[in-house]
Amino acid sequence: MSRRAHFRGFTLVELLVVIAIIGALTGLLLPAVQSARESGRRTTCSNNLRNQAVALANYHASHKRLPPGRHSGRSDPEGPVLGYSWAAYTLPYLEQMPLSRSLDFHLPWDAPANESVVQTTLPLFQCPSSEEVLPGESDYSGINGSAMITTLGEQELSFGDLQLILNRGVLIPCLKLEDGINFGQVTDGLSNTLALAESPLVTDVEDRYWASGTICMSHDSGRVNSKKNGIFSEHPGGAYAARADQSVSFLSDDIEELVIGALCTRAAGD
Repeated sequence: MSRRAHFRGFTLVELLVVIAIIGALTGLLLPAVQSARESGRRTTCSNNLRNQAVALANYHASHKRLPPGRHSGRSDPEGPVLGYSWAAYTLPYLEQMPLSRSLDFHLPWDAPANESVVQTTLPLFQCPSSEEVLPGESDYSGINGSAMITTLGEQELSFGDLQLILNRGVLIPCLKLEDGINFGQVTDGLSNTLALAESPLVTDVEDRYWASGTICMSHDSGRVNSKKNGIFSEHPGGAYAARADQSVSFLSDDIEELVIGALCTRAAGD
């Protein structure tokens, strides 16, 4: 005997129900996937800053001072400013000795002879949450101070007194390598003083390079992530920063402005 098989297909209603279920499941899973990805990015970003902070500490151990935030000196009194960043001077402590040897530190950082070197992409200086990836960029900046605390001892600060403002952090502009800050000058405490923070540059292309002393900043107004300058990031809710004691923490965007300003100064009694 033969049996005739009867096969029944999906009705339109059933098909729409299946599509709706798949859509609902996708809607539930996507936030979880995105959250997991952002968690991984945050871990990478935190580790980047941790390694940079350790490199600064190792530089200090070798030289008894931190590197300049920006080398404002010249090899020749009539020549251009060298302009190297703290990052360029810490390359040997970031397992980048060959790259360091490829830089001619007697020439300005942006001299034609250094062009190919400074355009080297170093993942250590890139936050994976950053929107744009450019050759040689850095999404992290050294802290050279803040104008947000209005008094330093008996002396009032003003935005007109730029030199004093820029010199209140730990990675300051220096005419000579020997002028870098030593940890003994951080009287506010290493654990109370920021050395590095997220600050992806969004203006001039020339400001993006890890070798350029422009990757130092003064956080002068607003909270974290309140604007695209000072301390900010592409992470929701805040930005990562490394303190002078090498610890790394996430600075929430609801921390008061004056607290952020206080963390950016090394010896303001705050």
